[in-house]
Amino acid sequence: MKNAWRVLCIATSAVAIAACSNQLKATPQATPGGPLLGLISASVPLPLHGGALTLSDGSAVIVRKGTLSRGQTVTAVHDLTAVAPAPNAAWLSIPGTLTVRFQYPLIAALVPPTPPPHRHPPSPARLPTAVRLAIPYTPASGYHAVQTVIVTAGYPNGTTRRFGLPGRLDAAHGRIETDVPSALAGGATSLQLSLAADAPGYVLPSPGPRYWTGTQWSSSGTIDPNKRTLVFVHGIFSSVESAFPCAQQILDAGGYQQGVGLDYNWTDPPQVEGPVLAAFLNSLAKAGLTSFDIEAHSYGSVVTYAALPSVHATMPHVVTLGGPLPLEGTPLAEGPLLRLVLVALADVFVGPPSLIDHAYASGMVASMATDSSELQAIEIGVRGMKAKPEFIQVAGTSEYPDEAYLYPILYFYITYPWDGIVEQIAATSTDIPGALPKSFPLEHTQLECTPAVIDYVGAQVHPPALRL
Repeated sequence: MKNAWRVLCIATSAVAIAACSNQLKATPQATPGGPLLGLISASVPLPLHGGALTLSDGSAVIVRKGTLSRGQTVTAVHDLTAVAPAPNAAWLSIPGTLTVRFQYPLIAALVPPTPPPHRHPPSPARLPTAVRLAIPYTPASGYHAVQTVIVTAGYPNGTTRRFGLPGRLDAAHGRIETDVPSALAGGATSLQLSLAADAPGYVLPSPGPRYWTGTQWSSSGTIDPNKRTLVFVHGIFSSVESAFPCAQQILDAGGYQQGVGLDYNWTDPPQVEGPVLAAFLNSLAKAGLTSFDIEAHSYGSVVTYAALPSVHATMPHVVTLGGPLPLEGTPLAEGPLLRLVLVALADVFVGPPSLIDHAYASGMVASMATDSSELQAIEIGVRGMKAKPEFIQVAGTSEYPDEAYLYPILYFYITYPWDGIVEQIAATSTDIPGALPKSFPLEHTQLECTPAVIDYVGAQVHPPALRL
């Protein structure tokens, strides 16, 4: 496996691509206050058409025209020692936050009353900007390389929402900047900018085979070529261990006698990881296991499809759970959409933020775009197989409550229903004929181990001679 899987915190990937291209004109700067117990603050009255506020250390706020509901005093505070809460153990929040407070809620983005009839909205990278934020940061002096820019919006009722945004390093001014889309800033009375890096103590699982012992997954084991076998393939931000803790229930429901899986680098595109999975499956065939079924979740479904044409074994059934299948893929591959969703769900998908950066840099995210060249190649490969497995497709139709606030943006790109990560029309794609689709009112990470799904899939793959 590539070294990038083992060491992903790279200084050159410190910040994602530049945010939107709106050019915002600043009004005269306010006179900032001096440091007090690690605080640098300033307030300035801004007219209805917005303006700018700059602190003595270079922290800056630019409010775009159309963002304020009325003229008001805006206050910015750079707390050099504050640490924003980390969403999971793999993240490290870098000390220092820039908090901007507004007297009145920012104007909310309007959402059309009916879904758009097409899939050609403006690029997410050009979403209208409400506020531009900047906080001091110099890579040479930073003790951790920044991987993610986090903005936390606060609302009059006391609730907060966290989202990850593309940022850019402004080396000339020694700071990191990000643009907050109007669709996300609407209704907020405060915006807090913080920076995140990989937690130094977090260790990524080593890639390689996994063997089900009957009670848990192990990195060592053997395969009996005479036993009916199911191969498990995980998706993003997961491993075989975390995606399929219910392996025994799945095996029992399908009449399988043993289970094996592969932990792979999900941040690489399918044309890279597909051959890795194919090599693993062919190693099973060389060991005498000439027939097996596959059950894959999420992105693992696409990696599985990419591997199938190169596998030298009989595969009676391939089960895909919430897969962004050809040629639908996922519109989350457009601009920063996937970053927004994954950061919003960082307490669900546990992993260091640099994984998101690497998924963008490697081309993995782009490969998932609807009708991408990678998905077209996968479809051609599967269609060309002489002996195709029976494809059993499971889709979820319930989004995560945590991401409901993203609706003003996702509305223009997602075809509902979806499971919070993958649309139903992708998970039940008809581009590869002969599939057996089924939908459940579940979220993306509920598809693997919910009893109703296990029972349904088990009934489809269970050998007729063993069925009750």
